[in-house]
Amino acid sequence: MLTVLLGEDVFAKNQYLQDLVKQLGQETKKYSVNDELPKLTGLGGNDLFGASNIYVFDNCLKQYELPELEVASQSNAQIVFIEDSLDKRLIKTKKVLEISTTKEFPAPDLNSAPKWIIDHVKNLE
Repeated sequence: MLTVLLGEDVFAKNQYLQDLVKQLGQETKKYSVNDELPKLTGLGGNDLFGASNIYVFDNCLKQYELPELEVASQSNAQIVFIEDSLDKRLIKTKKVLEISTTKEFPAPDLNSAPKWIIDHVKNLE
């Protein structure tokens, strides 16, 4: 399963990810652009101790080619890409948005900022 968390609201993306981890009861393995990135087709199944993982890639979507992303979207592995922005004019991006579960988290604007602040403070308590 392929999920894309898109947008500039870092707090909301992290909250969504924390909720997903609680819901599924799985551990996370996080990767960033500076890490040695694994092949998506090799992810999945249980680890050595029988637990399954949620694989989180921070701004790494550009590092993968569309065929590999398409295969990964059909796997049982929970793969989450956290992206600040994507160029929605590109064919690759359009296809990724079609084959994945996409959640958008825009930065709050002037009118929604007070509610956004209050909501996030409640989550910190």
